[in-house]
Amino acid sequence: EPLNEGFQDASKVQYVLKGADYRKLGFAYNGKMNVLAQLLSTVYLQNAIRVQGGAYGGFSILDDTGFLAFASYRDPNLKKTVDNYLGAVSFLKGLELDERDLRRLIIGTISDWDRPLNPRQKGALAVTRHLRGDTLSMLQKERDEILATTLEDLKGFTPLVEKVMAQEYLCVVGNEKKIADQKELFKKILRLRQ
Repeated sequence: EPLNEGFQDASKVQYVLKGADYRKLGFAYNGKMNVLAQLLSTVYLQNAIRVQGGAYGGFSILDDTGFLAFASYRDPNLKKTVDNYLGAVSFLKGLELDERDLRRLIIGTISDWDRPLNPRQKGALAVTRHLRGDTLSMLQKERDEILATTLEDLKGFTPLVEKVMAQEYLCVVGNEKKIADQKELFKKILRLRQ
């Protein structure tokens, strides 16, 4: 059940999260989604939430378990941020990237995969992959999908983002007055501290 909770505190900023399980909406994971997450985080949300909106940061979370969400932190806005999350659909519909920009997105995505790891990080990653049952062929398939991502693939994720953002899953921790002023966004408003 979408709880749409607002947690009020004494801070002057908000932490705004909106998302849903895309698998429950009929979508399946694909390695190209990694490039989508990179695009939404570094191009769209960075600009809309941080540069224009004044938040400390904004990013997307997308993983193979079905989780897709947009998040902001130390954000002076609330309703405007939710509107920007919904605006990702228009952003994807009108997306234009030249070959160089697409290549940069793919390189940025792969660099997250291939970053140097210390021994502790290597061990943790090995344990996680073992517990998940990831095989080398599965990892290679995902890598190949990332490297083969096209502009059309990215635009093709528009229905996925649209359906996820249409779900009424919202959680905000932030300024008491801002949450009260935007009470129509929430089913439940709670005080973070009593």
